[in-house]
Amino acid sequence: MKLRSIQLSSEVATMELSGEVLPPPIDKEPTLTPVRPPPGSPNDPNRTGGADASPAEAESRPIAAAAVGDFAFVDPDKRETVVPLEHPFTLDGVRYDAIRVRRLTTAEVSAVIGNGARNIDLFDAYAAMTGLPAAVLRQRMDGEDGLAVTGACSRFLPRLLKEMFGFK
Repeated sequence: MKLRSIQLSSEVATMELSGEVLPPPIDKEPTLTPVRPPPGSPNDPNRTGGADASPAEAESRPIAAAAVGDFAFVDPDKRETVVPLEHPFTLDGVRYDAIRVRRLTTAEVSAVIGNGARNIDLFDAYAAMTGLPAAVLRQRMDGEDGLAVTGACSRFLPRLLKEMFGFK
């Protein structure tokens, strides 16, 4: 669209745009009343303890960890397994004859997924499950041992990560 002409007068300003006459610009404060955030939303003053916060401020606020008391899984043995290695190795002076694989907590899943700023790597999840660096799991272990460990890790992946990485 091409601007064909602008006509200004002291009382009314109009713009003619391809034959359309546009209304004059608004030169006073809007008369709309702001909408109050719904209860429980990040910008609710009752939740945050003060005036409405911008979304960026609400997201940057740390979430206080709720006190959970004495927390323990009822059957911790179902949450982990030990994979014996056919070809043990040492890493930083520690000998590994077996690798313990455990299920991830919700906080660990969140750490693996991140905030979308980076690509999600399956071996980051495996590293969190084993306590070993992703590079060791991906490149350094014996092939058969690596398959046994990653197979155990894959069985313990949460459904969300299984779907993200295409497991059935």
